[in-house]
Amino acid sequence: MLITFEGIDGCGKSTLAKTLHDELVRKGCRAKLTKEPTSGPVGKIITEHMGEWDEMTIALLFSTDHSYHVSLVREWLKKGFTVISDRYHGSNLAYQGTSLRDLMKDPMSWLEAISEPFTLPPDITFLLKIDPEIAMGRISRKGKFRDRYEVSAFLEDVQKTYMELAKRRGYVILDGAKTVKENLSKVMEAIEAKGFNNNRL
Repeated sequence: MLITFEGIDGCGKSTLAKTLHDELVRKGCRAKLTKEPTSGPVGKIITEHMGEWDEMTIALLFSTDHSYHVSLVREWLKKGFTVISDRYHGSNLAYQGTSLRDLMKDPMSWLEAISEPFTLPPDITFLLKIDPEIAMGRISRKGKFRDRYEVSAFLEDVQKTYMELAKRRGYVILDGAKTVKENLSKVMEAIEAKGFNNNRL
């Protein structure tokens, strides 16, 4: 099973993804925690140099990194792992689908067309929805370096794009203001309803 977590920066998805991974491992499951951008060659370039490029270049780099990531995910799934990804293709669609709106008419369709030959749809995606101001507060308290996308007004637009994706793709929406324990309970219920079975892994 491929489980993905999406949401704007500061929504709590990374913490929830890791908590789910740890819980599944505790229960004896073979689980793999991964993320996008990856730690692969292109992912490292994105992480280290994103501020140096224009939006079109960034969009293509994220799509390239996603292609690399999917090849890893397919192998993990073949080996019987439950794969949990902190960000996946939905992030590329939401962030670059928002940032490219001034450059092209329908960036979402363009991004989907690029990835269509190689992407692997998740079995279930969780979207953590949160007030962008709360998210920005969390980022500030962590003392984390803010990248070009960590601006409240932009994150608000990205979240709107995420909500459009959620309607089209059936994301499970979680309240990012809830505790990790509360959201983990909802996640476990949802993946079990999707057919997740500890005994198969």
